[in-house]
Amino acid sequence: MWLLTLLVRFIPDTWTAETAAFVAGGAIITDAQLVSWLHVTPRTLTVWRRRLKRAQLLDWTLKPGVGRIYVVSALVNGIFADRNKPLAAQRIEAQSQTADAEPRTPRYLQ
Repeated sequence: MWLLTLLVRFIPDTWTAETAAFVAGGAIITDAQLVSWLHVTPRTLTVWRRRLKRAQLLDWTLKPGVGRIYVVSALVNGIFADRNKPLAAQRIEAQSQTADAEPRTPRYLQ
């Protein structure tokens, strides 16, 4: 799930989850980048990627020697989002809720 969560963060905010979406606008993402971002081994990344492909949540086009162009399935919206709202609207709501929360006073000031 960590891989899928990371890739979903790179989907455009205008995505309504009615169709599949390119991750990072179709830019090539290397395994080395994902390994460094997720702090996992290349083998773990491969296992996660295979499981997500088997579940039909993730697909990719391989560019040999360079990296992959990832495509996230429309089924992902049912996992990460409320079915009545697009993912972008939920991101905005989450940001506004965290901004409205009272700031905590650091311990050293109490």
